[in-house]
Amino acid sequence: INLSLGFSDARQELIDGGFDLAIRMGVNRKRPLTSKTLFSAKRSLIGSAEYLGGKPTPQNPEDVADWNWLELSPVFHIKPTFSRHGKASVTLKTNSQINTNDARALHHLVLTGAGIAVVPELLAADDIAAGKIAVVLPDWELDAIDVYAEWPTSAPRKGLIQLLVDHLSTYLSPK
Repeated sequence: INLSLGFSDARQELIDGGFDLAIRMGVNRKRPLTSKTLFSAKRSLIGSAEYLGGKPTPQNPEDVADWNWLELSPVFHIKPTFSRHGKASVTLKTNSQINTNDARALHHLVLTGAGIAVVPELLAADDIAAGKIAVVLPDWELDAIDVYAEWPTSAPRKGLIQLLVDHLSTYLSPK
């Protein structure tokens, strides 16, 4: 087995790109038959201590609608929907001045104080713990994002790709 890793938040075609397997992230939606969800990642709205310092503490999603939003360009059309205690839900129509096609760059923009953004908590957990950034609207939840494997339809059913996907699924499943 030779493993070559490519990292990009831009969606690429598997066969055209020469890929045997892709690990993708996406909001719950219909997936191809040649995919398997590996785990779900919680998402949060975050901002740097510097950016949030001069702002009033928001109580509702509408309170942050006019703040400086930073967005991930591949999913800019999916507006954040917040829910509270599984009941009320509010979808915000944000208007960002800055967007990027890379989730890590989005996280770094938040760290610089450029604005607020929705990111998977797995990217921000260390900086939240260190107090560099904070969760905005901690009493509100966003839909989790699925992390899933996808492979070409031409891949053999019991081949190396399927063995790797099965291993990843077992290794990454919640304990």
